[in-house]
Amino acid sequence: MMWLPVGITLVVMLIVAAAFLSQGRSNWDLGDLSLVLVISVYVTGLSIGFLVTAFASPTLETWPWAIGVRAAWQLGGTLLVLAHIWRSKGMSWRRGGRPAWALAGIASALGLAAAYNPVRDLVAGPAVLRVTDFDVAHVRAVYRRGGPGESIFATMQASSPDGRPRTLDLAGWGANTAEEMLGQCESPVGATVTVLAHVERVLEVRCPDGANE
Repeated sequence: MMWLPVGITLVVMLIVAAAFLSQGRSNWDLGDLSLVLVISVYVTGLSIGFLVTAFASPTLETWPWAIGVRAAWQLGGTLLVLAHIWRSKGMSWRRGGRPAWALAGIASALGLAAAYNPVRDLVAGPAVLRVTDFDVAHVRAVYRRGGPGESIFATMQASSPDGRPRTLDLAGWGANTAEEMLGQCESPVGATVTVLAHVERVLEVRCPDGANE
């Protein structure tokens, strides 16, 4: 969901701006400004990390690269911003009245949350499911630039080999890719899909009638 990284970026920027403005401009130094710059780049990087999987079409051969790059990008950015806070503020709770530990905690929480699902897929690997239902919704939207457009959402109901039900909520590129791949089958019901269950991307589809083999 694209609104999530955008929302995270805006919230963190507001928190950082409020923290430094509360100190008064006269108390700012070059280290403060560099910290604001680093955090700005960091939260932007978290958002860009989402795009690695949101606007990509990973396959059975390439999925570790896409997921690995996203996780490394987001966790690596977290380590960099923590290193900068450690170096510039000495990791004291209030040094010069600035909450270094609070900023470090926010950065750590954001980085771990952003990389949580990619890391789970890296550890667990792709899951093989059997489709029991597949619904696609094309929602018309009006954009400020470019006039009317259309958003696509899809819900895939499936079962794992042990019979447990699974639901994948797909949106945007991921939903469009799943629709195209399942469109090769006479019916999506009964198709075997290989998916990244936590970032919710379809890697491969095998039709029950073998139409796409």
